[in-house]
Amino acid sequence: LADDWSYQRPSNLYFLGDVINIEASVKVYNHVPLRVFVDRCVATQVPDVNALPRYSFIENHGCLVDAKATVSSSRFMPRSQEDKIRFQLEAFMFQGGYSPSIYITCIVKATLASAPSDALHKSCSFANGWLAADGNHQACGCCDSTCGPDGGNAAPFGGREWRSSR
Repeated sequence: LADDWSYQRPSNLYFLGDVINIEASVKVYNHVPLRVFVDRCVATQVPDVNALPRYSFIENHGCLVDAKATVSSSRFMPRSQEDKIRFQLEAFMFQGGYSPSIYITCIVKATLASAPSDALHKSCSFANGWLAADGNHQACGCCDSTCGPDGGNAAPFGGREWRSSR
């Protein structure tokens, strides 16, 4: 998305260090209000989540680990609508990579908007500690260990897919 999040960016070309704006949303229609979360995201050089090299930058049920791993500016944005979640990913390339394209695949899930965020439903960024996009920072307490019995990796990788070449 564009810098102000108001429209889809006309180009999918990014340079190293550029900020990529990504938004996930759920259509509520006549359903009860829902809150959307990004559970996991992985980047690959081809449109196959099992390909190597592979970089998992959101894991453990909503921990955006890129900023902690690389000291980047990647982060979830403060939540302004329950049915949307936005995050920024600093553009990167795979070391020794053979392709100029990066494919991003994410698992997205939704809960009732009335349910509080918890270890399995959160949007956490790292900046001198883990911080939650909704202000419930306690939900991020497991980001350095294991969030839930499966550590965030029980579900097969699939779900919603976005492709972004840079």
